[in-house]
Amino acid sequence: MARGQAASGIQPTKGLPLSLISCRGWPQSSQHSSSKRTMGTALASVRMRSPIRNRAPPGNCAGGYDGADRKGGIEQNPASRHGIPSCAISIEVLRPAVYMNIATYTHSAAGSSVTDAILELKGVVKEYGVGDGSPWQRGAATIKAVSGVSLTVYRGETFGLVGESGCGKSTLAKLIVRLEQPQAGQILFQGNDLGRLAGRSLRRLRRELQLMFQDPYASLDPRMTVSQILSEPLRVQRVGDPASRQARVSELLSEVGISADAIGRFPHEFSGGQRQRIALARALALHPKLIVADEPVSALDVSIRAQILNLMTRLQADHGLTYLIISHDLSVVRYVSDRIGVMYLGKLVEVGPSEVVYAQPAHPYTRGLIAAVPVPNPRAERAKVDDAPPGELPSSINPPSGCRFRSRCPFAQAVCAEVEPPLRAIATGQRAACHFPLEQPA
Repeated sequence: MARGQAASGIQPTKGLPLSLISCRGWPQSSQHSSSKRTMGTALASVRMRSPIRNRAPPGNCAGGYDGADRKGGIEQNPASRHGIPSCAISIEVLRPAVYMNIATYTHSAAGSSVTDAILELKGVVKEYGVGDGSPWQRGAATIKAVSGVSLTVYRGETFGLVGESGCGKSTLAKLIVRLEQPQAGQILFQGNDLGRLAGRSLRRLRRELQLMFQDPYASLDPRMTVSQILSEPLRVQRVGDPASRQARVSELLSEVGISADAIGRFPHEFSGGQRQRIALARALALHPKLIVADEPVSALDVSIRAQILNLMTRLQADHGLTYLIISHDLSVVRYVSDRIGVMYLGKLVEVGPSEVVYAQPAHPYTRGLIAAVPVPNPRAERAKVDDAPPGELPSSINPPSGCRFRSRCPFAQAVCAEVEPPLRAIATGQRAACHFPLEQPA
């Protein structure tokens, strides 16, 4: 199934032209400058916006692979064999524009309302009791890590989840793959309530739901070879015999661009980028349908980040994967995601198509995050309005009443302390939890 294409038959619009961003700056050619803005231009164009009380209700919307990492472990950069400089980093390879009506995304025949959602979260809550360690103090306070999060991830898309450290992103990832249980709410994967599954039924479902961990240095067992690491999921799930598992390991290494002679090596013999490739290969071993990637490139250099993201995008197109990518780096999330969700202090405060959220953020916190992204242009950087949220992230043990962002919001009013704003529609496919959502001035 093509990326962004639903089983319901809805077709996305034609993708935007591909662009290459060299390590020295922006593309030499201006051929696509009118159809696709560079990151610096786009971020510089996000101007100060004014709060409004209401907006029009939503309506229908009109419709490389990577280079060498370390000698001997990675295949040659295919781009260099075709005359493309090896220093060029393709940040948007294979990413189509997904400007379909994500808000409805339904079968049109006979007015059916059946969605093509692969993952649904409904009012998910996760809290942790804390104390000083003594039995009578345990649970004296409660960390509200995730508070009533509801979101939908559609088949074939890349959903990016962003926010500051401590806002609950990684906790949500653990809940989705059932490493932890929520206190309340539902997590539905392909219509199956994960909270009701156990034993063999949960094990079978986990073949299609995999997690990429944040740290490629800590997530790989240092005492296991690459062959053992990649064959372990197959062995645990009792897939095939030893010979077929070994064949699958060789296939996985080829897919992620690692040479076959690395099969007997240990994790410490690889670079960070190579280890992340191995982690990605392990996630692919059981032919999953959804991969939850928790900060997949945060520990890597900038050029290696682009290589891993391009690899993930190519594999998504080849295997029809769905990604939920968690990151604090908004520039990374923007260029790989079809839609973006913004979390703040355990709450989802904004959701929408990637380009819409970046061009016209509706929540003041989202605007602040975008303003904090550095622009690779000194003039544009100096011209940016400083909208970074003031102050520190409040304690998740005792979050502010009403809107949790009100203590740092320049537009906060009395109602913000009294009433928690619901996540409501602002524009087509865009929702925000704000009493006074922002609007681009005329």
